[in-house]
Amino acid sequence: MPKETIEKTKLEDDALLYQKREEKKDREKFKELDGKGKLQFFRDYYLVKVLIVVIAAALLGSVIYTMVKPRPEAALNVAVVNDQWEEQAREDFKTDLLDYLGLDAGKNTIEVMDALWINEDGSDMATRTKLMVNISAGMVDVMIADREQFLSYAEQGLFVDLSDKLPAQLDQKLDGQILKSGVIEEEGQEPTGEYSVGISLENSGIYGSLTNQAEPMYIGITTSTKNMEDAVKMIQYLFQ
Repeated sequence: MPKETIEKTKLEDDALLYQKREEKKDREKFKELDGKGKLQFFRDYYLVKVLIVVIAAALLGSVIYTMVKPRPEAALNVAVVNDQWEEQAREDFKTDLLDYLGLDAGKNTIEVMDALWINEDGSDMATRTKLMVNISAGMVDVMIADREQFLSYAEQGLFVDLSDKLPAQLDQKLDGQILKSGVIEEEGQEPTGEYSVGISLENSGIYGSLTNQAEPMYIGITTSTKNMEDAVKMIQYLFQ
C-alpha cells in the first residue's frame, strides 16, 4: 500500500477515535449535570444541529406537499377582450362568484384572462392566437368583449344560442338586452340565421364595479364550454 494511503488511513482512524472519545466525555459530562445544566448543555452543543435538521425536514416536507397536493380545478374560465378589470375587484369577483356557485375555494377557482387587446391593424396576432388556442382547447367558457369584436366571433359560430339556455325569469329580466347575430356557414358568404348570442352588460352593476370601460360590453357562452350550468349561473350572478 502506498505511503500516502497508509498515512491518510491512519489520520482518519485517529480522527474517528478522537471523535468517539469526545462523544464519550460529553455523555459522561451530561449525566453529571442537574436539570438546568443539562438544558444549557443541550442548547450549547445540540440545539443548532437539531434546528438545522428540523428546518431542513420542514422545507423538504413543504416542497413535497407543494408538488403532490391537488391543484384547484377551474370551475369557469373567462376571457375578457378589450377590457381590463381592476385587480382587487377581479379577486373579489372570483371569490364572490365561487360562493354564489356554492363551490369550495380550496378545491375550485375562477380563471379570468382579461386585457386581451384586439384591434384591426394586424398587430394583435399573438393575442388572437392565444384566445383561439384557449377556445379550441375548451379553456374558455365565457367570453366578454365590445360589440364589434363580439359580433365578429359570433359570426364564426363561437357562441351558443342563449334562447333555450337561460331560465325563464332571467330571460324576461334581460328583455331588450339580448344581442342577436347570424352565423357564416361558408367562407365568403354573408351570415345567415338569427341567434341570441350575447347579452349587454351595460345594466350589470356588478360588471360596472369591475372596470372603468365606458363602451358597452357583451357576454356570451362559448360552444366549447364544458361548464354550461355554471356559465349560465355566472350570467345570473351578474344580473342579480
